[in-house]
Amino acid sequence: MKYLISTLLLSVTVFASQAKAVSEAAVLFLLIQPSVRANGMGGSSVASFDHGPQAIAFNPAHAGIAAFETSLAVEFYPGATNWLPQFNIEGLTYNAKSFFLGYNLGGRGKRSPVSLGVSYTRIDLNLGEQIVTTESGTILERFESSQNANTWSIAVGFDYLIKLGVGFSFKSINSNLSGLVSSTSVLPGLVGSASVNAYDFGLLLQVPVADIVSSVNGKPVKIGRHLSPVLTPAFGISKSNIGGMISFTGGSQEDPIPRVARIGISLRAGLNYADDSKAFPVASLEWSSEAEDLLVRRDLQERGRYESGFGLDLIDNVLTGSASQDVITRQGWELNLLDIITFRLGNYDDPDGLVFYDTEGYGISLSGFLRFLAETNPGIRDHSVLGFLSRHVDLEYHYARFDAGRGPLDDTTFDTVKISLH
Repeated sequence: MKYLISTLLLSVTVFASQAKAVSEAAVLFLLIQPSVRANGMGGSSVASFDHGPQAIAFNPAHAGIAAFETSLAVEFYPGATNWLPQFNIEGLTYNAKSFFLGYNLGGRGKRSPVSLGVSYTRIDLNLGEQIVTTESGTILERFESSQNANTWSIAVGFDYLIKLGVGFSFKSINSNLSGLVSSTSVLPGLVGSASVNAYDFGLLLQVPVADIVSSVNGKPVKIGRHLSPVLTPAFGISKSNIGGMISFTGGSQEDPIPRVARIGISLRAGLNYADDSKAFPVASLEWSSEAEDLLVRRDLQERGRYESGFGLDLIDNVLTGSASQDVITRQGWELNLLDIITFRLGNYDDPDGLVFYDTEGYGISLSGFLRFLAETNPGIRDHSVLGFLSRHVDLEYHYARFDAGRGPLDDTTFDTVKISLH
């Protein structure tokens, strides 16, 4: 007698629309980008200038650089994202929340060239209710299934002319298929849940060209009397989900987890305004390009194995954004005005999985608005509440949307709230 499980074997239904080489690895929810800001830019985050808690999930090195300016940050989805909305699967949702602590080793009120950051991120994919039936449609079992990952990150930042972050993450991964237990006669051999541990490492390098020139010359670089240029290239690299195999058959058959290498570059250019009484950013434009390679292959016996190295070409894949059979590329753009509002565009190309989509998004910073008012209206700086908020507190909202044509990811939307203290 045969039995059927709703949503077509779960992993195929959930992930075939996004991940390349789906049959190569298990728990592919680890490849979903949690950062909403990054999702507005095609998913690129490894070398980006956003060091928010959710960006740390794809490159732990962000935590080291974030710690220079941020002592505490919390980022969370106010409501779960409906995953694969075009499939209309009830209960299929994705959620993320992150927490960050940073410490400048120079101590309170002192700038230090070394900082330390730690972070925690929780990712949840709710697969909804699953139903086991006979061929005739008789319901044998109902159960809720889900997958989640807990990631603890630590990173060190160095700031001497250039900024360098080096980070490491430990990750616990759980896949809960609830009702499928080895003792049942429904699907013998399967176990109800499986788990595995893994780790990530990353590096992030930023080169603030204008600041370096100013330091060498002993005077700030100016455009006219009050404008200063910003020009900073960045390079990022990470390797994620480095760990063992995972088994849903009590150890008789093991599958690899999605070990992945990412390399990215970014460039930020902009203008800052400053005079004797006020200083604030006027505008900036960021471009980011990133390539990703799933380091998992199958041999002739369909046994999974991990590949070493990175498998990516900095020129062909990253700089030009050229995707290939084994390489996914992401590119994104962000325009920031007065540190108050940002507009984002991007694209995601996966020729092997035949997944192509464009992205868009925006962000709003209440504290950025208060800081601008404080700089243009000195009375606000003297106000006990508004002055404190403008100097020490950030409150941001970010939104992103996928445009995938007729694909299952079309009209997937994300939003997040970030609160941070400086």
